[in-house]
Amino acid sequence: MDANNSGIIISSSGGGNRSGGVLLEPASATPSRAVFVSLSVIMGVTTFASLLLNGLVVVASVRYKELRQPLNSALLSLAAADLGMALAGGLPNTITNAVGGLVMGRGGCVTEGFLMSLFGIAALDSVCVLSVERYVVVCRPLGGLHFTPRHAALGLAVAWLWALAWTVPPLLGWGRYGPEGVGTSCAPDWADESVSGRAYILSFLVFCFTLQLLIIVFCYGRLMLTLHQVRASPAQELRTPGQTARLE
Repeated sequence: MDANNSGIIISSSGGGNRSGGVLLEPASATPSRAVFVSLSVIMGVTTFASLLLNGLVVVASVRYKELRQPLNSALLSLAAADLGMALAGGLPNTITNAVGGLVMGRGGCVTEGFLMSLFGIAALDSVCVLSVERYVVVCRPLGGLHFTPRHAALGLAVAWLWALAWTVPPLLGWGRYGPEGVGTSCAPDWADESVSGRAYILSFLVFCFTLQLLIIVFCYGRLMLTLHQVRASPAQELRTPGQTARLE
């Protein structure tokens, strides 16, 4: 990773060194200490809430058999992905904002960027799978298909493998992970100006955000239309006898 392109100074000695590791610090326009502390507090509160709530969902799903239904599997996957984001990104970012810089070195930054991207895409994919499941069950585009645990497992396998397929390339040279924002968190290098980097970021945005958004909008749009039609049908049936009587 080119430190200059990301606006980050990489130092391994001197006062910036923390515990012998590599400290990544913003090269310019460093926020004030109050900003870092505020970000640390916000990250700490949201991370705690995420760990608590998503942890409860996972524990309840494991403990109570009646909750382990095929149509609930996507919700469990979403909770697990959010839990992973809190552990892989929320906790480290609370610390890095508290100290005002990345203290885990280049390898730690790449690891955080990879894990946060993996869990983030998996979470969005889980919501996408959930919307498709609801669409298939309610709108019945496939006729009388019975949704089974096998279908649920297949949908989640596709979701997580899709996330993995788009987060591994930066580890192999297509795109890269690096610091973002105020320099206390890591993600895909959105500012990579190389041809390869731009191609990866564009593909990433299309196939990991736009595609899922379109699927979710379509599925829930059709779902809302179907529910509206179902609600309108009884009203029409109730009006028919009265209308007929008036015509007579």
